Amino acid sequence: KIFTEGSREEQALQYFGIRMENLAELGITAPILDFHGHLSFTYEGHSVKTKLLGMHYLQIVALVIAAARKLELSSDLIRVGLSSFIPTNNFITTRSHISGACIIDDGKTANKAGFIAAVELARSYSAKRKILITGGIVDLGKQSEEIHRELAQLCSQVFDLVIYVNDVEKTVFASVLGDSYISVTTSAEMQKALSQMTSADLLIIEGKLPKYASDLF
Repeated sequence: KIFTEGSREEQALQYFGIRMENLAELGITAPILDFHGHLSFTYEGHSVKTKLLGMHYLQIVALVIAAARKLELSSDLIRVGLSSFIPTNNFITTRSHISGACIIDDGKTANKAGFIAAVELARSYSAKRKILITGGIVDLGKQSEEIHRELAQLCSQVFDLVIYVNDVEKTVFASVLGDSYISVTTSAEMQKALSQMTSADLLIIEGKLPKYASDLF
């Protein structure tokens, strides 16, 4: 009922009485990201390694476990289900660029929480250069400038280069990032921006890209 009615994840957490600051109540302890950014944790004393990219998916895992317990599924079945689940394209995905660089694609939607999660995922990676492609977040109303400034400052701590593909608050990103920021509007400009990328680099795609850019990936 919760999910078919499209309630927010926070509302679902409240429904199940889940407190993210005390997941031990659900049997979840020691959540970490492995070398490739996949979420792992201990559930009722047993290690669970998922194929989910990013710590923010821990909230989804908590909801799955709570729902499974409500349905009286066994702990073994819960662990197997979480470990074997293969994320669809609606989740953050990973693949290789033609250069050999790792691409982490969170390009299906863009919101503040997801943007921050993608940046923190990039922070956890070891790479020679970390590059972000984004167009910011639309429809933020009066908070738009403040939120984009916060995101730009966070990006400045992690990325060597931010490639901006939209007009939404691009001046905010430009002012915060300085020389580590460029704006592109064509396929040729994007290809030039990525021409020096190597297999040692990491590329993050955050939010939907315009067609000229998405066709390159």
